[in-house]
Amino acid sequence: MSEAEDYINSLNQEYGLSLTGLSPLYESMKLPKTAIRNVVKDFGNGLGRVVYVDPQNRLIANRMEPLVVGLAETAAMLGWSKQQVSEYIKRDKFPEPALRLASGPLWTIEQIEKYRDARS
Repeated sequence: MSEAEDYINSLNQEYGLSLTGLSPLYESMKLPKTAIRNVVKDFGNGLGRVVYVDPQNRLIANRMEPLVVGLAETAAMLGWSKQQVSEYIKRDKFPEPALRLASGPLWTIEQIEKYRDARS
């Protein structure tokens, strides 16, 4: 078995995945819009292990990522300015934050992705 096959098998076993191999985009740092994002482990501290796969169920990336985002990250995900997001919040046309900290509101990435996709 090759090193890549061993790696795929270990991910499949550890996270209950059914990856079929490595994508040609593996480790290119380019995630196409067709990439499927799977949170495979939530560490409970705002971070999680995230696996991105292509439509053929091949691994594109496997990395630690924040599972919550603040105002700046939310704006970037939507392609908006922070001021635009703030305006939608003021008008009650934005999802309720998952958490409110002294530094500001936090949303889960899934909340923002669902909001973005519903607007498309």
